Amino acid sequence: MGNKDVKILVAWPSLFMMRARIALNIKSVDYECFEEKFGSKIELLLKANSVHKKVPVLIHADKPICESLVIVQYIDEVWSSGPSILPSDPPMANTSSAVKLLGIFPSPFVNRAQFALNLKSIDYEFIQESFVPKSDLLLKFNPVYKKVPVFFHADKPICESLVILQYIDEVWRNGPSILPCHPYDRAIARFWAAYIDDKWYISLRELLIFAQGEEAKAAALKRAIEATVVLEGAFWDCSKGKPYFGGDEIGYLDIVLGCFLGWLRLTEKVMVDVKLLSETKTPGLVGWAERFCSNDAVKSVIQDPDKIVDTYDLLKKSMTSTASTN
Repeated sequence: MGNKDVKILVAWPSLFMMRARIALNIKSVDYECFEEKFGSKIELLLKANSVHKKVPVLIHADKPICESLVIVQYIDEVWSSGPSILPSDPPMANTSSAVKLLGIFPSPFVNRAQFALNLKSIDYEFIQESFVPKSDLLLKFNPVYKKVPVFFHADKPICESLVILQYIDEVWRNGPSILPCHPYDRAIARFWAAYIDDKWYISLRELLIFAQGEEAKAAALKRAIEATVVLEGAFWDCSKGKPYFGGDEIGYLDIVLGCFLGWLRLTEKVMVDVKLLSETKTPGLVGWAERFCSNDAVKSVIQDPDKIVDTYDLLKKSMTSTASTN
């Protein structure tokens, strides 16, 4: 793939835009620049990034890539003949080295790593972390965020669930692929993964945990439904009529969203008349959820809502108490 038909939508003085332009310059990629005006979004932006409606947007061969970190990674993968931006691949890691996962049973983010390990048929040791107090092991190996999951391979820790998924996919290459093979499809998957964590999950958490009073709950429910409907469209676009976001088999986005299905069922259990997945608004996701939960790599891990009610009560009490003191 070459450096033809490259455009970038920018707005001054966006620092996120600078990330993309620096990456293009490092790779010596020629591009055409379109400047967005404050207060009046141009039609090209609204079409190319209809979800967030913000810059930067990289357009390569008439295909848009959004979100600055996704763009930088895409540039590095497509223009591979230039200087590397991300660290170069090390020699093939020893896949027989010990694998451990530090986590908490009900955590959907921990479940992501478990799904990936099961899909790749990787044996691992699960180390149960406690809610309170945090273990010395967690504080030592994730001192920045102090949260699970922490994945250990050959005694080296890897933190953050999305990072762990990509690491597992890169190291255990002989198993089924988790991320798509094509750079553009990978960019799209990363974009929607960020949407799930940064917008959809936040709306679900607000609905389940923080919304107090009928008016606040109604507003939170509206936002959660709107975000879920957006994911319905993403499912059809990514799956292209196949059973999963990843196509014929479970892939990256299936894992990223699927880890929350137990908690979605809990939402229906603890909140009367709340149903985020419905045949009327999200028929594609309804069928996808049934297929996902019945997969052998998933069904032993996916959360049973009856078993996480107590965890939900504890979590809600802890998080609302923290929020009220901040």
